[in-house]
Amino acid sequence: MLEADGAIDPGTVGFVPPVTFDQVNAYYTEVGRWLGYASEAGHDPDFELPARTLPAKLPKWSPVEPCPRPHLAAMIATLDALRLHAEAAVHHLEKATPEADAPKLARLRGQFEGALSKANLVSGMYRPGASLALHEQVEEHAKGAIEGLYRAGQLISYLALLTEGGRSVSPARRRARPPFSVRPCPGSRGLTVGR
Repeated sequence: MLEADGAIDPGTVGFVPPVTFDQVNAYYTEVGRWLGYASEAGHDPDFELPARTLPAKLPKWSPVEPCPRPHLAAMIATLDALRLHAEAAVHHLEKATPEADAPKLARLRGQFEGALSKANLVSGMYRPGASLALHEQVEEHAKGAIEGLYRAGQLISYLALLTEGGRSVSPARRRARPPFSVRPCPGSRGLTVGR
């Protein structure tokens, strides 16, 4: 988001609209917690996320009216980056998924394609310097698309969410269901869910 803001308004490199700062800060506030979980999982083969941790929601959107143009450009850049990462992860997952898991993969693919179509719509609508009315529509659709790809990314990386319909799973139910392997995404270690 910061790079996109600097590109659209080069005279303010190093400074961003308050809404952009608030949004980026809200995202990065969560990073420490997730790095802690990742470190724990890397060292403890029996590690399980605390109940109701996933699916995680994005932090609330920072309210601002009207949304500054550099901030919307930053949202579009974020959306484009999310889309590329998610497409690569789905491609990798499809190659690594055994035929027995094809129904789960098809369900995931459907949810991913829904999120991807929203992202494509937003990218097609976005025009720098667009009218205020179009700018506001793009902003609202961009928020929905970012949320959709964020959720799809969680499903891609942790398929247990998909088998439970995306609902939180109690530890007892998690242990009771049959195990299946979560396919690693590009650059990540493979994990096994269940025992």
